Amino acid sequence: MKPLLIIGNGKSTKALEGKFDLIDKNFDSVTLGFSFRYFQNIENWNSTYYIQGDSKVALGNKKQYIKFFQNTKIPLENTFFSYKFKKYNHSLISHGPSGLKAIELGEKLGYKEIYLIGIDLNYSKKRNSSLKKLNKIEYLFKGYHKLDLPKDRKYSTIRKIKEVYKDGSYFVDDYLRKNDIISLPDNEGSEVIYERRIRNMISNDHRFYDLGNSPFSFIEKKNVENFLN
Repeated sequence: MKPLLIIGNGKSTKALEGKFDLIDKNFDSVTLGFSFRYFQNIENWNSTYYIQGDSKVALGNKKQYIKFFQNTKIPLENTFFSYKFKKYNHSLISHGPSGLKAIELGEKLGYKEIYLIGIDLNYSKKRNSSLKKLNKIEYLFKGYHKLDLPKDRKYSTIRKIKEVYKDGSYFVDDYLRKNDIISLPDNEGSEVIYERRIRNMISNDHRFYDLGNSPFSFIEKKNVENFLN
């Protein structure tokens, strides 16, 4: 089985900028969230899989994802969403953080060696606070009431971006763009869930390596340049 490279959207992924075509062809890879807008312009490289784990974000940005389905070079069965787009033959997963869903996918598909980059989980409380002030709270989207989510997760963290939001948290400055619908990340809660899942997989003979700045000191660190060479 090939190793799997999970490419998150955190700042550490910037170390791969202009070098994606240097990733070993013996690696499979998965990209996440709004990064498809960046990767669709990268020549000579495509990820093996794509994941959008947040059903609120998938539904809120429906028009963008329809364009994604129409233009992506990734086989639709290798694209994973927690919201079902009826006309497209993508795969369906449960709701949750996209990075976590990528790790779970790696386990489900039998990958034993998993590399992480951009899973930095470093969204600060200051950043979340500023997002609340800068971005309009949007509650009333058709179909949200039909999402199979606990009531407190349906609307409480939804935001609509008023303008390109640059705070250095992402590997590209325009990761969040005007009119994007997003969910504010629960950094502390996510870190606990990620750690629990990774430790469980390690106990079941999975191997993890960190090419970025994840908060998990128990994962072996590897240098990006050495990885590419």
